[in-house]
Amino acid sequence: MIRGLYISASGMTAQELNQNRVTNNLANANTVGFKKDVHVFRTFQEVLLERVNRLPSGNRERDVIGTTNLGTMVDETRTDYSDGLLQETGKPFDVAIMGQGMFTVETPQGLRFTRDGSFQLNSEGYLVTATGDYVLGYLGPINLADEVVHLTPEGELVAEDGWVIDQLLIADFEDWQRLTKAGDNYFMIPDEVNLMPAQDITLKPGFLEKSNINLVEEIVDLITVTRIYEANQKAIQAQDEILGKSVNELGALR
Repeated sequence: MIRGLYISASGMTAQELNQNRVTNNLANANTVGFKKDVHVFRTFQEVLLERVNRLPSGNRERDVIGTTNLGTMVDETRTDYSDGLLQETGKPFDVAIMGQGMFTVETPQGLRFTRDGSFQLNSEGYLVTATGDYVLGYLGPINLADEVVHLTPEGELVAEDGWVIDQLLIADFEDWQRLTKAGDNYFMIPDEVNLMPAQDITLKPGFLEKSNINLVEEIVDLITVTRIYEANQKAIQAQDEILGKSVNELGALR
């Protein structure tokens, strides 16, 4: 019976974490380039269930009758990097990535990566993100000064006279699941993960990539989380009542 309490409690804890994930996804449904998180669940290590038989000789014999586990837990949080829908803005420095890649950004904390292509020029003519960090090209921070440029599908920033000023540095990674979210819609990578230029991508100037959140799916997940949490809560209440009866009634002398 005590085992049942622990199993139900672990289910409630897992669903509480799952609820935090879903609500964070919903809160970022309108964040440009946001990638939703998903949880991977696993059960605790299985244990054997045994039946003890008393033999006529007085000895005891144990028979294995199956296995059970002590509940479930969140094993890991994975990011879904699938593309979001594109939204046309018509702004000259908005750009969306189609394919597997991320914009490279220079921040005071080091290199960061993002799918948010809502760029602008700062007072010094540098191409920056919404938080003011430098967008990197192959030559470093991109300074457009007073140039009138257009962006090609390959990421080249071309001046009116045809001069290629620079090309956006779009990064790809050997293991995308090693990336971690670093706030401000940025991702970061461990030092041991290799960084490489993205290959099979196309850029869409004048567009932004919306988040890949499906509102209907997330709301359904939120309802499911609530129902599972309530079921485990009722299971704990039922087991607590049975334990109370065991102590107060079965153990009473008559």
